[in-house]
Amino acid sequence: MSLLAPLALLGGLLALPIIALYFLRQRRRPLPVSSLLLWQRALEDRAANAWWQRFQRHLLLWAQLVALASIVLALARPALPQASAVSGRSVFLIDVSASMGARQGSTTRWQSALDEARRLLSTLDMGAGDEALLVAVDDQARPLTARSADLALLNAALDAASAQTPLRPAAQDAWQSAFSLVQAEAQGASAAFRWFILSDGGLPDELALPANLPAPQFITIGQDAPNLAISALALRPQGQQVRAFLRVVNEGPLPAEARVTLRLDGRLWDAQTLALPAQSAQSLSLSLERSFQTLSASLSADSQFNALEADDSAYAVAPQVGAARVLIVSDGRASDRFVEQALIVVGGAQVFRASPNALPTTSFDLTIFNGVTPSAWPAGSLWLIDPPLAEDAQPGFVGLRAAAPDHPLLAFADLSGVAVREWHTPSLSPAWQRAALLSAPDGGAPLVVAQRPAAEGGGRVLAQGFALEASDWPLNAAFPIVVANLLQWASPAPLLEPPQAQVGQVVTLNLPPASLSAALLPPDGQEVALSLDDAPRALVADALGLYRLMAETPQGQRQAWLAVNLFAPQESDLRTRQPDWASASPSGTAADQAEEGLAWRELWPVAALLALLALALEWWLYVSSLRLTQR
Repeated sequence: MSLLAPLALLGGLLALPIIALYFLRQRRRPLPVSSLLLWQRALEDRAANAWWQRFQRHLLLWAQLVALASIVLALARPALPQASAVSGRSVFLIDVSASMGARQGSTTRWQSALDEARRLLSTLDMGAGDEALLVAVDDQARPLTARSADLALLNAALDAASAQTPLRPAAQDAWQSAFSLVQAEAQGASAAFRWFILSDGGLPDELALPANLPAPQFITIGQDAPNLAISALALRPQGQQVRAFLRVVNEGPLPAEARVTLRLDGRLWDAQTLALPAQSAQSLSLSLERSFQTLSASLSADSQFNALEADDSAYAVAPQVGAARVLIVSDGRASDRFVEQALIVVGGAQVFRASPNALPTTSFDLTIFNGVTPSAWPAGSLWLIDPPLAEDAQPGFVGLRAAAPDHPLLAFADLSGVAVREWHTPSLSPAWQRAALLSAPDGGAPLVVAQRPAAEGGGRVLAQGFALEASDWPLNAAFPIVVANLLQWASPAPLLEPPQAQVGQVVTLNLPPASLSAALLPPDGQEVALSLDDAPRALVADALGLYRLMAETPQGQRQAWLAVNLFAPQESDLRTRQPDWASASPSGTAADQAEEGLAWRELWPVAALLALLALALEWWLYVSSLRLTQR
């Protein structure tokens, strides 16, 4: 045993005045008497007494000396040397993937990992310059705090992390990023370096450990636990119905029963009880009418067979079916037939016709003006074929040259052999952001693309400066290809891409350019208003459930749903395991396979408790002596 503050032993010199008080103290017992005359001889004897008396044993003295010795010993900080798992610079990689949310008795694996990290941190020797870095890893590597030697700060970071709910699956890229961070910390360490991985073992396969570093200490968190999970939920169109496919797995060692409940748009639709043998799966295939938008499935089972809740629910969005709606506005040109056939045969579109003087009020995915222009442009995307408002006509040519060969409209299309009798450069509104798509051999741009501002209805524009009747383009193989590309390019992007996502995935929000307002409704039901300034934007789907995006446009409200699920078999399997590269490392303890550091286990609390007991005994003895005196 050693003393961390040996100078505090000088406080033991206080025992000298305490003992001296007992040498000087008179041992007379005060008694009431009727007259001092009868005690004259006693008073004379008292006056003749010497200053220093013979030392006499007294329990009060011993109690006071024991209390003083205990206090001095506590101030000297006695400590026993012990092996420390943490010394120098240390990095803790704490697994926070979905499986760490599994229940283990009255707590979870995640809370157990945090408790183990606190225990290891308690061996830090701040005076020796020990410091640590805490990193939580799931599909990302996120430091919980900066590297620090402040134990209170590190514990505060762990306390803040305890409120987090593990939901995301473990990702290989995230763990490799965490390993890169470990390597950077090791290179900057001037003293001993150690790193730890606290996990239940549900890590991605084939992780590459950092080179030139000691092997990490892998600390296994938790014990094997049974679990039931919904591992898949998908919807597929099937004629006038939708086919739902559901898969439930039993990852436990015992057979179990699970009740599966299905809801369409939040309304109860069906419920079934499934008998699941150990280590098995069962699939369901159901036919649904197309009159719904969302499907949610949940399972319930006895907690002794189901230790993880994150995979007990699944969600799906009804598939959007239906062809693109296209309107052809013309004065009866012969080329309308070529355009319509290409739209139907190649693009599978629903084609409608109208005259320039009787435009419908309903919206279309694409509006084609063949040789005519309206008094006001409708909202949405446009294909302007030989618009009358144009520059002076130019003589014909053979061979178009791509001014923007990488444009989506020209994908797989070769227009170099197209012959044109007469052409002009389309004249468009100055507010439209235009760019040349094709150029003529002698200059000019007979085919341009443009983007309309939101104030004018938004949408994309393809402007063609020659009539189809004045070219052989409709007879060229590139014509149906460009029409198919146009339908995909001009169609409004879905509000949410993709409509199904895994928790933690980044989803794109495509707000229409002409949106008046937009709002997002997450699974927790707290609606969030969205700004229209920086659309499109990205959404991190960090909650399980259904998101709803609503956009108000001049044509009415548009909405879309996003289904966010776990669907991670590695997270649903709650068997604890150890990676191959950690097989040589002890697990579940704080011992390290490298040279151990030295820490001190302080014993001052024991000495302080002894001092408290000695003072209590001294007080009791003193009170008892007063009572005897008063009798």
